[in-house]
Amino acid sequence: MRNQLHKTAGFLAAVVLASLAMWTASAQAVINPADFSILEAQIGYKSDETKRAFIVSTNPTTDRLGTFQLRNATTDATVFTGNVTYWGQKWGEAYWTMDFSSFKTAGSYYIDVPSLSKQSDRFSLQADLFRTQTLLKTSVDQLEPRIRGKLGWQDCGTDLRGVEGHATLLYGLIDAYEAYGDRLSATDEGRFLDQMRHGADYMVACQKPNGSFCSEYYFYPNIVTWHKSLLATIALLQVYEVTRDAGYLRAAQAGWDWAMSRPEFTKLETAAEVGDTRQVYGQRSPWLPPQELRTRDKLLLVWGATEFFRVTRDTAFKTIALNYADQVYDNQFLDYTNAVEGMYGNFYAWTNEEIFQKSWEHGAWYYNNGAVLPDHILGLVKLVEQFPNDPNWLKWRYILRVYKDRFLKPTHDLSPFGIYPLGMYDREVRFFGPTWHGTNGMYGNIAKNAMLLARMFDDVELQEIADANMQWVGGLNAGTMLGGKRQSISMIDAVGTHYVPTWSGIDGSIANGLSATPQFTLDYPEPLMDAPVTFTHEDWIVHSGGWLSGLSEVERAPVVRVVTKNAGAAVSASVRVDLDTTTTHSTNASGELTLSTLPRGQRGTISATYGGRTVTRDLSTIAGEDRTFQVDFADSLAVTVTADPATLAGTVSVTNDGSASATVSGTLAAVGATLSSGTFSGRVASGATQRFAFTFADDDPQKIQPFLIRATAQGPYSAASAETVGELPVSYTPNTTFSNHDFESGNLSGWTVTSGTAFGAGAVVNANTAVGGSNEPFNKQGDYLLWGHKLAGDGAVGELRSPTFTIAPGDARLKVGGGNDAANLYVAVVDVASGTVLEKATGTNAEKMRWVVWDMTKYAGRQAYVRIYDGATGGWGHINADDVNVPVYSSGFSSNLKRLTSHGDASTWTTGTNGLTGTSTDAVRMSSRSGSNFTYETDVTLTTARSGALVFRSAPNPYTGGGYFVSVDRVEGKVKLFKVNPYTLIASATKTIAANTTYHLKVVTKNQRIKVYFNGESSPSIDVTDSSYASGRFGIGVYNDGRSGAARFNHTVQSPSTGFETTLGSFSATGNSTSWTEQPAGLTGDAEDGVYVSSTTGTNFTYQADIRLDTAQAAGLVFRSGANPFSASYIANFDREEGKVKLFKLAPGYTLLGSANRTIQLGTSYRLRVVVSGSSMSVYFDNEASPAVTVTDSAFASGRFGLSTYRGIATFNHVTH
Repeated sequence: MRNQLHKTAGFLAAVVLASLAMWTASAQAVINPADFSILEAQIGYKSDETKRAFIVSTNPTTDRLGTFQLRNATTDATVFTGNVTYWGQKWGEAYWTMDFSSFKTAGSYYIDVPSLSKQSDRFSLQADLFRTQTLLKTSVDQLEPRIRGKLGWQDCGTDLRGVEGHATLLYGLIDAYEAYGDRLSATDEGRFLDQMRHGADYMVACQKPNGSFCSEYYFYPNIVTWHKSLLATIALLQVYEVTRDAGYLRAAQAGWDWAMSRPEFTKLETAAEVGDTRQVYGQRSPWLPPQELRTRDKLLLVWGATEFFRVTRDTAFKTIALNYADQVYDNQFLDYTNAVEGMYGNFYAWTNEEIFQKSWEHGAWYYNNGAVLPDHILGLVKLVEQFPNDPNWLKWRYILRVYKDRFLKPTHDLSPFGIYPLGMYDREVRFFGPTWHGTNGMYGNIAKNAMLLARMFDDVELQEIADANMQWVGGLNAGTMLGGKRQSISMIDAVGTHYVPTWSGIDGSIANGLSATPQFTLDYPEPLMDAPVTFTHEDWIVHSGGWLSGLSEVERAPVVRVVTKNAGAAVSASVRVDLDTTTTHSTNASGELTLSTLPRGQRGTISATYGGRTVTRDLSTIAGEDRTFQVDFADSLAVTVTADPATLAGTVSVTNDGSASATVSGTLAAVGATLSSGTFSGRVASGATQRFAFTFADDDPQKIQPFLIRATAQGPYSAASAETVGELPVSYTPNTTFSNHDFESGNLSGWTVTSGTAFGAGAVVNANTAVGGSNEPFNKQGDYLLWGHKLAGDGAVGELRSPTFTIAPGDARLKVGGGNDAANLYVAVVDVASGTVLEKATGTNAEKMRWVVWDMTKYAGRQAYVRIYDGATGGWGHINADDVNVPVYSSGFSSNLKRLTSHGDASTWTTGTNGLTGTSTDAVRMSSRSGSNFTYETDVTLTTARSGALVFRSAPNPYTGGGYFVSVDRVEGKVKLFKVNPYTLIASATKTIAANTTYHLKVVTKNQRIKVYFNGESSPSIDVTDSSYASGRFGIGVYNDGRSGAARFNHTVQSPSTGFETTLGSFSATGNSTSWTEQPAGLTGDAEDGVYVSSTTGTNFTYQADIRLDTAQAAGLVFRSGANPFSASYIANFDREEGKVKLFKLAPGYTLLGSANRTIQLGTSYRLRVVVSGSSMSVYFDNEASPAVTVTDSAFASGRFGLSTYRGIATFNHVTH
């Protein structure tokens, strides 16, 4: 009997119209089981995968649901017991997880939740579950009945036969055939080949004489689009590679030639469905999609060109692939200072638009039709594999590494199911809308992406992401109402316990799936709740193609080939594999061993032993991986590389586990940074580690992007490599005119003694402690520091000044020690023009220096210098300083705007040593960057122009689409705020404005409020509200009354309006030497050992924050605390010196409950999350899918929340519970 669904599910319709009620968690909460549903996998679970089921409720009365039991479906015996863990709220509902991943015994089971008196339906655990249950059903079994006596396959529950569906289905069919063809019977192998040819023949029939392809042979023979033609071209090439039918290659070549003859979209293509396109991208009128190729099209070109090169070996294809790979790199979203929900690394949709590419952009028959391959990185993977010696190799790897680490993996934690999102809409990440219908085809392709990257980077966590996306389609999803309860549902017709009956009724068909809108309905993002509120039942074969592509990757066996040698000669060695279980093996006389029966998805070690020497390396068993573990016992090398963004210093560590000393030569390469040296060499003794130091710098201060540094070491018999990714602190750019900011020259070069005898060359010391004084350690940075007591003791006075510089936005970071007298002993930043002290810090009556951090953004553009002042003569009458880092501008045009284009009258824009000069009668230079609430500022000098302006919240061209201007006008002597299209003056303020004088202009927006500041004034010259434009682009403009005039701009910076965001109540500080300050970047805590305790309390919860160690050794989250956390509390933190994530309690003594090793760096923000339920506590680090620490402890049942910093400064933000 078919378990059917009604076409219109609407299971959340009532829920999403109202807010989810808040509840108070308590052990005595009344639970109504009818308010809760269990969601389990409908096809079942693979024995070796992450296995989770969920509980969902739209009306929860508690977050504590106790434990669950996994029971044998035949005997009812309990085989596993685990905690029901509250995940949080998503899509208007509350979710809990039940994880039984460690249970791996095949069989039939169900889940029992005693606190709810509920049981799940039965499900199976089975090896290779997806392949055995779905491979034939979703491929040849469902394709054969779709032919129906015609060319191609019937599709979409109708007789339509779209080219895009055929192409993507062929991709999946070929992927599955290549992965599992050796397991097919001869009959089924023939069926696969027959269907490949049938699909390819249909596309050949759709090909026009010029090489392009029509959208559909029978109903839409006259619609041709560029994207679908390229999809068909690549599909035909792939079929040729399997069948070797030359006719398919000729058709593919003709299609490629046509696509390359006009690599752009026509006006007809982009205009045919412009309304739909605006909704897909969340853009309102008058925005129009550019006629240029999208990034998704360029990714296809990279893939197609690499495939053509592999087939033909024609280097012209390689050139094309490299060209478009460079354009993809240019279109990658790398600005980590503007990360969306903490994520970046995905792609802009176009080169000249700051609109993000969506995973799924399909709609109707024209521009967006078939735009369904999400972030299709296969071509970049092929480049890395095919051209390892190309100079651009590391750049291609960089694109993939940043995408993996900063987008693909973090998105896994945004929903309980771990699925891939639809994309970024401004500052929001969305999953389900706006789309034309459900997006099931996306998830299988993302599973393929994840597995390709898992193998490339040996990252087994990506296998869990792949499985999660496959399971969403296979039946572990948000589901629908069925039989009076919420029920997860298999999207594959006739597969699984509960499944979707698709339009065609063909078994194995895959439905469109869950969407935020009804089927074939688009809308703008703003009115839509991002939730899976509608089931869409059309069965589009695109989804089958995606499923088969994902299936081709997730259940392939890993293969590890072991090669053992000694001084280059093969030797037989014993081999030990430590995974969940331990196995032992031996290489043969040729030193070879193939391990092909290893379990998937595990992490452990592999060791080889010969002649009493054992070499051990980490091992991940990733599906489909074919890797070689090669050991030479003479010089087995291992490499690590670290790079500290705060100090711009790095280390390559080379360890020799071999029996003989090895002469090592190595290379260093980087993307996003320049290196002090590209090579290193030395001798590494047996059993020793040799460290090679290097320094690095930002390779392009105008482009904010993370860096990747890769080190490779080569010994006589072995080689090894490693890489690291990091983010430079944008606030600190070393300036050569202030090169001795840290006194590391050993003297006062660059500094000037302006008075007194307290300071001189002898005051710069290379000492760790105050020798001759208190012998207290200085806590210095580097070798040297300035010790104010050294020359003449506490009785001397004096003043020391740095060179003059221009302040840039960002944080100043410095170390200060010595006497505590803010009036007479301090280090300060002083404004040159007014002599005003902008920021200053004194000591703490201790030689030990502390880190001080100042936000300098509000002073950006001012000329300033650092003053170190000693005017005290009594006890502790001296000041110490070190590592005085102030954000400063360098020469040229300093700006974080990018992708600048000109509009208006004829204009020239020239970058000189003092900035960017625009010359025109009336023109703007617009960035692709956009924003809603922000601070935007510039220095402007009117050389010959009447006025210069900041443009903001603007259309790409303000003259046609509107926008705001703030200008300085020397003819009227005013600062003016106005809007254009048409011109309307909003407000003005009278000022004295002259030619060839530099003025600082700043605008601050918050919703409808606009404030304009002139020349560093503390109060705004203009403060108004206006609602004409809510968001838009940034730019600069020049105007000069009908004749050409020039204005120069510099230090043009836009920064989002930020601050400390928290759901906690009021705070109070406790601890030693503690201070807490709200800054634009968040809440900054400075303490020797301090806690900021909130009045908010909790019992069971998820508590999380973004935490950055600015100078601190450790920082973290305090929970279940008493009024004095040092007497009674739990603390989860991370410690950079120990390199650990820790969970401990103070009761009142310190007790470590658990820890895990992690690499932790200064200046990097990490997400720390604590999930607490009863006595169970789990700590998650940096968006990792699995907890770093899990313990049970019942010392404190409830209490206050707080934040902790230890031995320095840390910044906290997005603190939620």
